[in-house]
This record gives sequence, structure tokens and C-alpha cells, in this order.
Amino acid sequence: MISCDLWLNATHFWVYSVSPTGDLFRPDSVTDRVRATPLPYRLVDLGVYPKFGVSLMAFDIPELLGYSGNELRYFDELWGVRSGQSKVGRLQLWDLYAIRYALLPASAPGSGKSTDSIPGFRRLLARASTSAGVPANLFERAQPAPYARVVPGAIKADSEAIIPTLLDPRMDYGRLVLFTKDAPVTPEPLKTMPPASPSRATVTAWAPGRMSLALDPAPVAPSYVLVAENWFPDWHATVDGQPARVLRGDFSLITVPVPAGARVLELAFRSPDYEQGKAISLTSLALLAVIGLVPVVARRVQHG
Repeated sequence: MISCDLWLNATHFWVYSVSPTGDLFRPDSVTDRVRATPLPYRLVDLGVYPKFGVSLMAFDIPELLGYSGNELRYFDELWGVRSGQSKVGRLQLWDLYAIRYALLPASAPGSGKSTDSIPGFRRLLARASTSAGVPANLFERAQPAPYARVVPGAIKADSEAIIPTLLDPRMDYGRLVLFTKDAPVTPEPLKTMPPASPSRATVTAWAPGRMSLALDPAPVAPSYVLVAENWFPDWHATVDGQPARVLRGDFSLITVPVPAGARVLELAFRSPDYEQGKAISLTSLALLAVIGLVPVVARRVQHG
């Protein structure tokens, strides 16, 4: 009865398939085309694959919304995921999060509903067959947005004002980064919008939870490197081998202050809580193994 009840409740969250790799997780022309792109990049799916992005996750394709059960609070607030005021269609935020690919259901012929174009994107595939059974149009940004930016200026603002400012068409993410009032940083005062930095951040190595960025040319003044990944306290950084702070900038993104002349930024995700929990678990298992073996050894010694 318990198993039956669990199965009935899980049907709202799981898709059961006899052969997942031949059905829901079957490769198709969309996944093949996108996976040919070296990471890092990001795709936004506007209704092709089942929600939560599980189909694309199976192919290691980074989808904007991913699995909603693992979304971070600041990400949810920025994109309006939980509030019912979704901003997933706001192209300016696509630029902030370095969205390279967009996936839309292909409109039915004669429906009058166009999904044939997106400003700033070119169509790669038209009415492509997908494992989800939904014909799709795949678009790629004509000029990929930078995954990381060297930003020359910063200001602090009320938390409630940051998202509307980020959505303002006049906002230039490459010239100014926004921090909340409680951020542990003191930006240089600004009288005017600073000019764009000539320095560029290039990804030289990338893996989930670890990346290296080269700054070339080195910034001539203290700056900030804004990375299109969600901030979390367990991100750690070094700049030219020296420890650096990892801040939450533009409401939800990794932001690292760098000094003038900085050349290399390294980021790594390490969780002390996870490591402590892992150590406790392994120690507990070892202790249980010892407790279980002691009686066996004692009996053998007694009868030996």
C-alpha cells in the first residue's frame, strides 16, 4: 500500500518510461547541435521540452531555468520565477546571463503565431523534430554576450531598486555593477557613468564548479569581474594567486573585485559544510563497521 501511494503521488512529478534513452532522453537534432558548442554557454527553453529542464540536463546542456527545485532565492526574485511575473522573455536579462541559444515551439502553419525570429538572434533549425514530440525552432545569438565582464564602476542601491534598474534599457552591464547596501564593499564614488573598460575577461578553463579567467589587457584601475553564474557563499576566488572576495553583484551574479594590473582570476566552488558532513558520514560508517566486526572477531578468538 505504501509503495502504491508513493507511486500515485510521484506521477505528478515524474515521467515514467520503459526506455528513457530511447524516449524522453533520446538525442535529437537540437541536442546534437547545441552540445557541439564548447562550454560555457546557456540556453533558454520557452516551451519545447518538459518543464524543469530535465531532458536538457541529461545532455549536460545548461538551461536557464534548470530544475526549479534547486533554484536560488535571488535568481527567483530577479527572474520572477515564483511570483507569477516571469521575466524570462526579457532580452536584456538574456544578455546579463549570457544566453546564447533560445528554443521555441514552432508555430503551426496558418496559426498566425510567429516564432520565426528573435531580435539579435539567427535561426539555426526550423521545425526540428525533438524527443519531446514538439517541433522546435532553435536560435543562436548573432554576437554572443560575454560570459564574464570587466566592469570599471559600481554603486550601492536599495535592494528594491536594483531589479528595475537592471531592466532599464539604459543600463550598461559592462560599465556599472550594482550592489545592495549591505554588501561588504566600498565602491569609489561616481559622478558620471564610467567609460567601458578596455580589459576583457576570457575563459581559459571551465568545468562545473571551477573556472579560470584571463584579463587582457590588465585593467589600469581597480575593477570588478562580473560572471554570468549565480552567486553562492561557497564560491571562492583568487586573483593572481591571492585570495579575493566573491560578492553578489547585479542582484544574483558572481562578482569579484580585482586590483589594477590583475591578470588571472580563478574561481572554485568548495563547501565546508559538505566536506564536514562527508567526514562525519564516513567516520560514522567506519565506526558502525568496527562495532559490527568486534563481536565476530571476539567469537573467533573465544573459539580459536
